[in-house]
Amino acid sequence: MVDRRRLGRTRLRSPHLRLGHRVPASPPEERKGHAVRLHLPVRGPGGRGADHAETRDDPGHAPRSAPSRPEAAAHDAPADRDEPAGGARPRDVRPVRRRVADRAVEGQAVVRLPVRLPDIRAHPGVRPRGEPGRGPGAGVDRGGAHHRRHPGRVANADRLTGTGAVAGAAAERAELADLAVVVVNYNAGDDLAGCLRSAWEAAGEPRLEVVVVDNASRDGSADRAVAANPGTTLIRNASNRGFGAAANQGILGTTAPFVLLLNPDAEILAGTLGGFVKVARDRPRAGAIGAMVRDPDGTIYPSARRVPGLVESLMHAFLSPFRIDNRWSRAYTMSDWDRHSERQVEWVSGSCVLLRREALDQVGMFDEGYYMYVEDVDLCTRLREAGWEVRFSPELEVTHVGGTATVGRKEMTLEHSRSIYRYFAKHRSNGWRVTLGPFVWTALRLRAAMVSWHRGER
Repeated sequence: MVDRRRLGRTRLRSPHLRLGHRVPASPPEERKGHAVRLHLPVRGPGGRGADHAETRDDPGHAPRSAPSRPEAAAHDAPADRDEPAGGARPRDVRPVRRRVADRAVEGQAVVRLPVRLPDIRAHPGVRPRGEPGRGPGAGVDRGGAHHRRHPGRVANADRLTGTGAVAGAAAERAELADLAVVVVNYNAGDDLAGCLRSAWEAAGEPRLEVVVVDNASRDGSADRAVAANPGTTLIRNASNRGFGAAANQGILGTTAPFVLLLNPDAEILAGTLGGFVKVARDRPRAGAIGAMVRDPDGTIYPSARRVPGLVESLMHAFLSPFRIDNRWSRAYTMSDWDRHSERQVEWVSGSCVLLRREALDQVGMFDEGYYMYVEDVDLCTRLREAGWEVRFSPELEVTHVGGTATVGRKEMTLEHSRSIYRYFAKHRSNGWRVTLGPFVWTALRLRAAMVSWHRGER
């Protein structure tokens, strides 16, 4: 809060004006007029706090929408004022189209205040409301159209490489996005439309490119969801390539420095994508950041976990389907942690994870040998081995239904065991442990049979 009693004797370190300095009057014929007069103290919407954003901009930069020469207003300050600048009675802020003062204003103090785009709110009396989603005057509420959407596209790609059709098309985008949201879909029904809607509404400050990679769904969910969310790109696969391969397609089909993977049956509950990206920018060694995931009933799902050792893995695998609150499962899921604090972890769930493209360029994307499950554990392991951090942050919260297209299917339980064995063979079978391969595979097949029987899967 600015102390008005000290304004007359405080000097502002600014190239434009020092408070207390008299600006010499210019002859009437040389005067071009003056732009916005900023009154102090500055208050935000509703008069609460010094956070009124209509006349603020980033320090050291010209206003976002102002040209190099601001247009004059019709209200001139008296040339013969004999009081210090800033000592006069505050006047109303006067809009000059979308421009604000960027030089000394005769007889008034010009104060440059920092601004963050999420703080800006449209105000009909100060700045005209422009086209939806364009310019800093647009609303930035969760439901507003403030974010800039890339034009949607539909592409058919059974396989995508670095030189593939969709990857090449990404280079045609006129503007680079700040964040890419990639959703892999397979018969997700109406959940997919809700997922996309929540992503657009929770964008915050970043420019988004949203991509749906559809693995040959038969329920028409992809077409309905993309039609309901303009600006979303759809990549169609002629066959179900699995999660990891489809996620790689989406990553290759985008250009943003950060990629958010979001499951089609997940929706963003709290926080903004802009805030989540800021967490990543503030932690330059974070290669992957997981969000807080809640079940539909509101309970927190343990989406950030340890990578268990061999004994712990087997005990969890065999006991958790029947008694989840056993000591080995509790240690594996880090159940003593309330997940309301940020911390480094060993792996985070791919249901909602923010990935840094620079890290992916170094360690590679998802291993497409995992058709389903454990590909997120594998990627996080490779990131940590390369020196990148894997973190959990409650900055973003999502709700995740889980198992939309896989629940009750015996083959998917068996696929889970295959993926666990692949991880063991790839990361844990060095040295003498290679001899454990047949035992581990037999144990995993037995576990899959027990789980399918217990769940009544077909």
